[in-house]
This record gives sequence, C-alpha cells and structure tokens, in this order.
Amino acid sequence: MSSERKTLGLALGSGSARGFAHLGVLKVFEENNIPIDYISGSSMGAVIGAIYACGTDLDMMIKFSKTLDEKEYLDLIVPRKGFLKGNKFTELIKLFTKNYDFDQAKIPINIVSYNLSVNKPVLFNSGKIYDATRASMSIPGVFVPFEKDDVCYVDGGVVDRVPSETARKMGADVVVGIDVGFRGEVHPTAENALQVILQTFDIMSWEIAKYKLSDADYIIAPDVFAVDPWSTKDVEMCIEKGIEAGHKCLDDVKKLIYG
Repeated sequence: MSSERKTLGLALGSGSARGFAHLGVLKVFEENNIPIDYISGSSMGAVIGAIYACGTDLDMMIKFSKTLDEKEYLDLIVPRKGFLKGNKFTELIKLFTKNYDFDQAKIPINIVSYNLSVNKPVLFNSGKIYDATRASMSIPGVFVPFEKDDVCYVDGGVVDRVPSETARKMGADVVVGIDVGFRGEVHPTAENALQVILQTFDIMSWEIAKYKLSDADYIIAPDVFAVDPWSTKDVEMCIEKGIEAGHKCLDDVKKLIYG
C-alpha cells in the first residue's frame, strides 16, 4: 500500500432518521484512521455532516443521538407551508455547529438545497452553517420551507439525495457516497398524511438517484429500510447498521485512496 494517498470526499445522503447510520460509518472511518478531506451533505446528511465538520466529538454525537426524542423538537403549526416550523431543530443544529460560518469548519463542507423561487438546486458554502442545514432539511410538506432574502428553499434530497458530484467539485480525488434512502423496497401501507408524504418523497428521490449515484466512486448503503424515517426510536439500531456497512466497505475504501 502506497504511503501517498488520494483525497477523500464523503457525500452524506438524505433519509430522515435513517441518516443516523452516517454516524456509524463515520465511527468506523475514525477508528481505522480513514482521513476525510471534504464533506457534502443533503438533508439529514447535511445535518450530520455539518455537525461533524465543525469538530464536534463523534462519540458525543452518538451518545446524544441515542437519547434524542423527536417529540421534544416537533414545533407543530396549523399546516400552511408545512406541519413543522423547524425552529427547535434549527436551534439544536446551531448549538452543535457552534454557530460557525463555513470558513470556520474543521473539514470543508458544502450543503445542497433546492431553490423553489427559481426552480434549481443551490449549493451553500458561505454564511452560517446552521442556516444552510435548515434549508437542506426542509422536507416539502413536513417542514416549513427555509426563507431568506425572499428566496424559498426546500430539502436538498428533492434532486440530489447523495451529492457526490458536489464533493468531487470541492476537490476530492475519491468520492464515497453514503445512501441511507429508499432503494425500491416495498413500503408498508401508509397510515397517515405524513407517511404518504414521506413515501412519495422516497419514490421520487429514488427515481432521480438511480441516474446520479454513479457520480460516486463507491456507494455505501446501510441496511436501514426497516427504520422508521420519522422516529428516533431506532437510532441505536440505525447507527449499528452504519457500523456494519462501514466495516464491509473498509478494504475497498482503503484501496481507492491508497492504491
């Protein structure tokens, strides 16, 4: 194995609560000294990626995630543009990203969202990281869209659920995508409006992702379909699935970056 290495970019994908699997993969990479040079994130991948890129201790992130109760952060409103204001989640992200601007991040990070005002994807790489993260996690119909300077932003997973091309453009020689989203499995029968929205979003994002996942040199896909995407009750299992997937891919990733 060569002592020289290629730079590695991680593209962390959307998937709501299933995105806690990103923590498991990151843990395996840390334990095996896999260097991460760039991070791109979409939706929940943006949340995990932003917090990690700001230097927050990974073990602390995992410990906190296992105690997280989503009900404490559900600021419900009368539906107009979404069921949730998202302010409580925003404050949590602001705390864990240390109120950093992008240029203060320990690992360079870009965050993907979608600009509804002009109907095109948008890349955040300046300003407050927590603002960009709030924009990227704005699941249509669930969270009220993020609005700033008369522009309306929604979830990055609308068009780019694993933003591999973004990581490549940041300078990564090797791009590893972590896909925690729906991959064509059979959904259980939806029991409420929220499940209908999420399942529809799953299907739409998968149809687009089929054509974009090839942008990565390697895709890690933790087996998290059984995880309820809108509940934190299975966080520990989700992280374990990420650890399992991380170990399976370890040799392949090492070959890609070290040759």
